[in-house]
Amino acid sequence: MPTATPFNALGKGNGFPYCHSKVDVSNYDYWTTLSGVNKNSPEASDSLIAESLELGMKIYWNLFSCVAPTNVTFSSTADPPLPSESSSVSNLDVSSHSNSEPMDRICGYAYATDSQSSNPSGRTNCQLFLTAGTGVRMYDGVTTDESNFVGIGYAGGEQRSALVNTFGLIEEVLSLQTRSRVTILGYADESTSTAGVFDYAYVTVSGLHFVCEASADGGSKSVNATNLTASASSTVEDNNYSSNSAITSLGFYTY
Repeated sequence: MPTATPFNALGKGNGFPYCHSKVDVSNYDYWTTLSGVNKNSPEASDSLIAESLELGMKIYWNLFSCVAPTNVTFSSTADPPLPSESSSVSNLDVSSHSNSEPMDRICGYAYATDSQSSNPSGRTNCQLFLTAGTGVRMYDGVTTDESNFVGIGYAGGEQRSALVNTFGLIEEVLSLQTRSRVTILGYADESTSTAGVFDYAYVTVSGLHFVCEASADGGSKSVNATNLTASASSTVEDNNYSSNSAITSLGFYTY
């Protein structure tokens, strides 16, 4: 991992350049602070709250990269066969962002995206998003009662709020053939979608606690949120489709 230049920042006096939003997470199906206080184990302590704050600062100031391999492939046995196509994403970092250096994040968080489509048709597509964004103050109950405060967690509630969001899909004339997606975030409700299958789990990635949502759609589907993986495959006439997604690790600046 890269080495950052040491610096001091006054910020808001809480370790960040902003004040955290307060979120009552008690009604969500899944929630966890960065130190592991969660809906199944909601008992917070001073040490766990302090640890969650340190981990939130680690993400905001020092997150540099993620490894989230996703690949999509298409092949054909038709006569004559269509050309095979594939696309993939895996390693992503924030080095191209204007706030990539920790000292620059006093002005805003860093993020990165990668999108890859196949040639010649573009039928396979993979996308990966990494956001060193804002944490939230989590409350197991109303936010007006500080006794409900359980610690700092990552944002959540929807996929675009995820720390890491990686997915692959194949479409044919606007008809989905396969899709796989894995995200990690701070809180989530179980999906009500009837398209595909979904799995949820509390996970630890590089020492930080998250909710993982894994989903897949296609002929044959497999999701394992505990292992942060999702896959799907299908065969339509003479065409074969497959999509695989995973999240494996996060990388941070050192000093």
